[in-house]
Amino acid sequence: MTEISKYKLANIQAKEMKLRAKRHEILVNESEKSLDMILDAPAPATLIQSFPDQDLYYLMHKIGVDDFIPVLSLATSEQWEYILDVEVWDNDRLDLEFMTKTFDLLFQADPKRLLRWVIKEKPDFFEFYLFKNMDIYIYVREHDNPAPEDFDDYITLDDKFYFRFPDKPQTTDEATDKTADDDSPKPEDKQDAWGLIEKMVRTVGLSWTFT
Repeated sequence: MTEISKYKLANIQAKEMKLRAKRHEILVNESEKSLDMILDAPAPATLIQSFPDQDLYYLMHKIGVDDFIPVLSLATSEQWEYILDVEVWDNDRLDLEFMTKTFDLLFQADPKRLLRWVIKEKPDFFEFYLFKNMDIYIYVREHDNPAPEDFDDYITLDDKFYFRFPDKPQTTDEATDKTADDDSPKPEDKQDAWGLIEKMVRTVGLSWTFT
């Protein structure tokens, strides 16, 4: 090994030792101090991405998920995936409520990045989430057609394509009957998911095809 190579290796090792010491200090400090130490670091992205997945997940709940959003915006996709998997799996079943909460958290961290990630890297996972939370009716309006009669119930991005989520059942019995035979959330429990999905659609425009 050349002297230059030895110097580079020593420099890498010194940086890793410094990062390790900083991570340990963050992990043992009070939550508010820990967050300040992360965000005030000279290279916060490098520090955040150096955390093992389990430690970053621990910090998220120690600091608080809402306060942790700026940290998540700098985390790697692998760290996101770990958080998503730990949060949403309940034994061998997916918890749809926690899927909404976790997707919403990552959407707040970086909306466009989240959408690119789930579409390209986790399409089956995301399609399952949409399938369980959406029953969308599409209305295509030609230029000489009037708007739908119940216009206020529709969402449109270009005054041509209109879509809406199903109406909330009028009675609890109706909601119970509709979902008794599957594990989809009841319509009255879908409000957060509908709101998140609408924000996602508005972020990407009409690059989707709803089926």
